Amino acid sequence: MKSKLVDSIIDRARSLLAHVDDQLMFIDLSGSAAQCRYISPLDFRAAASKIPAETGWLRPGIVRWGRSGQTSWFVLFIPPGVHSFFIQAQGNAVEQFAVPMPGLVYSTFQQHMIWAIKEQQFNPTAQIFHVPLPNISSRGLICFGENTRPDPGNPDRCWQLFLASPFNHHQADGKSRSHPKNIIPKLTALAQSETKTYPLDDLIACNQNVDQAFQAAGGHL
Repeated sequence: MKSKLVDSIIDRARSLLAHVDDQLMFIDLSGSAAQCRYISPLDFRAAASKIPAETGWLRPGIVRWGRSGQTSWFVLFIPPGVHSFFIQAQGNAVEQFAVPMPGLVYSTFQQHMIWAIKEQQFNPTAQIFHVPLPNISSRGLICFGENTRPDPGNPDRCWQLFLASPFNHHQADGKSRSHPKNIIPKLTALAQSETKTYPLDDLIACNQNVDQAFQAAGGHL
């Protein structure tokens, strides 16, 4: 099977780049006979740098972007502010609440993860805190429930689905100093008070900064 695949690629290729004995070999197949020559890594880098690649317009808040294989990913910073969430506050009824949040860092490298920071502006060395919302694991993994996980390369879609997903009592503990067992009463109280800022002294710290959490998630590129 492997041989057939390789033969098929060679039959269709005009040139090939091979890794032979720890060296790079360029194979020109455009003529009647194959022409082979070794090239240096510097020559390869210079040639590859001429291949056009650009992201297009990036939405505000994108602080890092990359590709892993065929998949794009991003790190998005959401400044502190009031957001609308759908929360299952009592019984099975889901209501919409306008709740202030601290600064949020949303990463889709490997997995959809989100952390809170106290800073007004993004800083990769900022201490991270548990996001004061349910349905987020202690590591920052987002649970989308029955919703299909969004494309990790589409920040607008990811953020919109995060806001639109109903939040319930799952993983509601360990998110607030004043409400350690359940963050939901804290959220509804903040919504009723119409305050514009989340009390930062209520956040529960993680033992990492943003960059360390990104590296731990597999972001060592």
